[in-house]
Amino acid sequence: MPHQKKILLSDDNEEFRTLLQEFLHEHGDFHVVHVKKGHEVIDAVHRHQPHLLLLDFMLSHKSGLHVLRKLRENGCN
Repeated sequence: MPHQKKILLSDDNEEFRTLLQEFLHEHGDFHVVHVKKGHEVIDAVHRHQPHLLLLDFMLSHKSGLHVLRKLRENGCN
């Protein structure tokens, strides 16, 4: 699995998340990790160190914009 790119997908819509995850698996060599809630994103970024973050703007508990601000404050670019 060393050549797989890691994608962290954060969306609280399960149908959309499943559809996007299946698409990424079928059309590329991607390992997709997903979280449902905004407050889970920051921990998941540090734990999985994804190459790409796909973040829903309107997450439950914390907005996507709030999560991006917190990531930047923590030195994630």
